[in-house]
Amino acid sequence: MSSHPWHFLLESPLGPLGARADAQGRVTHLQFMDRNRLTLDCLGELQPHPAFRFLQRQVDAFFQGTCRTFNVPMAPVATAFQRRVWDALAEIPYGGTLALDLLATRLGAEGPSVSQAVQENPLVLLIPGHRIVDAHGQPIDRTGRQAGLLLGLEQGERHLSPLLANA
Repeated sequence: MSSHPWHFLLESPLGPLGARADAQGRVTHLQFMDRNRLTLDCLGELQPHPAFRFLQRQVDAFFQGTCRTFNVPMAPVATAFQRRVWDALAEIPYGGTLALDLLATRLGAEGPSVSQAVQENPLVLLIPGHRIVDAHGQPIDRTGRQAGLLLGLEQGERHLSPLLANA
């Protein structure tokens, strides 16, 4: 794998997404990028692998409301515990939420450990960390504002339509 941090840049209504894939074309990272901090140096050499074109089509369909689950090949690097947490995230239905304390109880783990695993999710959108909420119903995902917007989109909040129409 190249030493450059990102191998492809995808567009989304909520900002650019940096993506990385392994030699087999499996997506290993998908993260929101700060548009104000994007430079050619941080992107490295952009490589238009077919996996990224497929991923872009699915991301576009997600924001158009026609894709509720992703079927791009994924290969996030994870510990066994992170994999358990991320597998549990993938089971939360589109538009649904699950409280962090309930997830921790289901996994038989401590809340802070589960929270950390959610925060370390390298595949935003694909592994829906934005569906885990705190005791006040706010997403705990590290994507911040985007997490709330993603959840709102999934829950059909109409005030998001102008934001998504300008994409």
